[in-house]
Amino acid sequence: MEADFAKKHYRVVGRVVLGVVESGEIYYWQEYNLETDAGEVATLVYEASDEQVPWRLFTMFEPQFPISSADAAAKRYGDLVNLDGDDCRVTRVDRSKVYFVEGKAPEGEVVDAHANYFNARAGNKMTVVSWTGEEVECYHGIDLTASVVAAAFNLKTGDLVRFHLAHCANVSKSNGGMVVMFLIAGILVLFALKADMGISRRAPAVKAYKAPSSSFELSGQGILNDMKYGIGARALVQVDEVGVRSERREYYMTSEDGKDALLIQGVEPGKADWALFTPLKPSEAMTPEQAARIATGQIVKVGGLTAVVTDLFRSTVVTVDNASGESSGRVGSMRYGFLARRNETLLMAQWDAFGITFWQGTPVTDLEIRKFKSGH
Repeated sequence: MEADFAKKHYRVVGRVVLGVVESGEIYYWQEYNLETDAGEVATLVYEASDEQVPWRLFTMFEPQFPISSADAAAKRYGDLVNLDGDDCRVTRVDRSKVYFVEGKAPEGEVVDAHANYFNARAGNKMTVVSWTGEEVECYHGIDLTASVVAAAFNLKTGDLVRFHLAHCANVSKSNGGMVVMFLIAGILVLFALKADMGISRRAPAVKAYKAPSSSFELSGQGILNDMKYGIGARALVQVDEVGVRSERREYYMTSEDGKDALLIQGVEPGKADWALFTPLKPSEAMTPEQAARIATGQIVKVGGLTAVVTDLFRSTVVTVDNASGESSGRVGSMRYGFLARRNETLLMAQWDAFGITFWQGTPVTDLEIRKFKSGH
């Protein structure tokens, strides 16, 4: 996207998610890297918070009175600093970490990189000093309202307000393992905004579909794809996509030779279609962070299978029981995922903060299901 700030025309060339640790939790913010055709750069910062202006624009400057990394490291909360003729008071001293990068990032900003910094203010004047080793960078910043940012990008103010409220409600503070959830939540919100930009109407209501009726008893056994399976557990799963909330049935199965499989009824929202998935264990697989960057329409390759991503989703286990009749602790567990297709072959990835799994699936006909239910 492109925007106009202070009579300069920028384009967004990258995004970086950074964070700091506060009381054992990680507080995240996003930095959008802007660049002009002449190579001038700026940083548009977004912080999800109920207590402050969420948008700020920063540009680098050469201080009139340079500061060394040692002098910067000596600054404490409340100290005065003068870099360009004005006394500013230090309001924060901290250390940031890079958690996610996409597109073009500033030099040195890679995942897991750290930097020390302090913020200083004098009225509306904002200064940030950041240093890594002996290298020191200084920035001037200004607060921006949502209306100013919306006008710069030629958006509606309401789009950014909804974007802000969604982040404040869900991801302004989180534990360290939630960064993947933060990223995919942001992606889903942006998809929703993109669909609504420039259209003067209310956002469409979310379509909701109930799950098909349960089809199998937990003791059920039968043959699918020339393999005999027994059902060990079943679950009711809620699936959230942009504009759609649906439910589906999942049956966790094991073959006679001990191999796992997943039978899903309701792969397509609102339908009772069937698909049988078996684990796909590639020697080299994407990480949860990489999977969170996947977009619809993108071509992915996992374990030699190449497919086009058609769906991004979040799944939540509503109910689950196993063959012993006991409820499982998996109730309430949440995962993110994508579904990709190549002709009749399905590729499904599911991940959370602790790992990622891949499944290769094929459609199953109603006739095959009836034969399975009869034990054949």
